[in-house]
Amino acid sequence: MPVRELDVGDRVGAYRLMAPIASGGMGKVFRAEHEVLRRPHAVKVLHARVMERDPRAAERLHAEARAASRVRHPSVVEVADAGQLADGRPFVVMELVEGPSLCEHAAGMAMPAQHAVAIARQLAGALTTAHACGVIHADVSPANVIVDLDLRAKLIDFGLARVDGEPCFGHGELVHGTPAYMAPERFRGTAPDQASDQYALGIIIHEMLSGSPPFSGETVRELYFAHLRGTLPELDGVPRGLNEIVSRCLAKLPGDRFPGMAAVADALEALERALEAAP
Repeated sequence: MPVRELDVGDRVGAYRLMAPIASGGMGKVFRAEHEVLRRPHAVKVLHARVMERDPRAAERLHAEARAASRVRHPSVVEVADAGQLADGRPFVVMELVEGPSLCEHAAGMAMPAQHAVAIARQLAGALTTAHACGVIHADVSPANVIVDLDLRAKLIDFGLARVDGEPCFGHGELVHGTPAYMAPERFRGTAPDQASDQYALGIIIHEMLSGSPPFSGETVRELYFAHLRGTLPELDGVPRGLNEIVSRCLAKLPGDRFPGMAAVADALEALERALEAAP
């Protein structure tokens, strides 16, 4: 008998599913409510068909939850609970983050430099904490950032994260991640690290300021050569120092980037203070 997909009104652990939020190839996310505390949460459950074709899917989802739960930072989605349904499907309970993704928020338009710097500073802080906890996100992209109306940013989706002491999923000979935001070395199969997370953040900053990623291509191969050999477009009309931050994050060689995400966060914080103090 096939496993039934969950729907509104179903119970998952101590949580009642209230409304669908998003659905992807791997699973579905619902707005849910703790039945006793009446507190809202987001609950992610794998699709039944994914469990049928991929016996390691449950292990991967729980690894994602463990990775996110390691990182306690205001700009990282908080994991509250995890468990398993009677049919064996895993579920993860997270804080409910209201707001669109960064790509929906920006909608292909350049945003004011002060807004871009504020969002980038929060993400740099989140990644600094993640790296200190032994977690490499490995898929930093606008689709994995939620931004509310007050420009509070949250980094989500640790499904491709590389975590010290945990088995690796999705890394090896194949390229995994979002190609438009991947460092050149990642296309060659190099494992994600702090420098590649930094490169992805640099792409996001450039895109927030210009309205589109700095490198493009119709295929993964074209994107690889664009990242590897393409000239970084200059950002016109941005505050002094911002081009330098973006250029250093997007250096072709990892050794030419900032020495760590903490240095990126410091540079962005100093720039944000300068922008706030400007007349």
